[in-house]
Amino acid sequence: MAGPSRRRAGAGCCRGGPRLVGENEQLQLEKQELQEELARLRRPPLPKTWTLPCSPGEQIAQAVEWTAILNDWEREFVVDMSNRWRPPSERQQSVLDQISSKVAGIARARGLRP
Repeated sequence: MAGPSRRRAGAGCCRGGPRLVGENEQLQLEKQELQEELARLRRPPLPKTWTLPCSPGEQIAQAVEWTAILNDWEREFVVDMSNRWRPPSERQQSVLDQISSKVAGIARARGLRP
């Protein structure tokens, strides 16, 4: 008389594999979409007004208001500059001018005028 049949170790463990792979891929896509949406919602809203800055201090203040459009490096630069008390160097001023031009371009594209 034979004893109860035994399953081989691992037998049948991969039957749901393709289904699980598909579900995993779908969950990864949903996760990415949710992370992008969360990042978008966390961004501060853009200002409703815009003026031409007349000094480096005004450029920095304006750039801080418009951080939502700045990349990480620009944002870090502007925050660092806002904590300084001395005037910007020529190179720093050049970067501020580039950031101000970027802000101006986006403000104008949004229909804002100085």
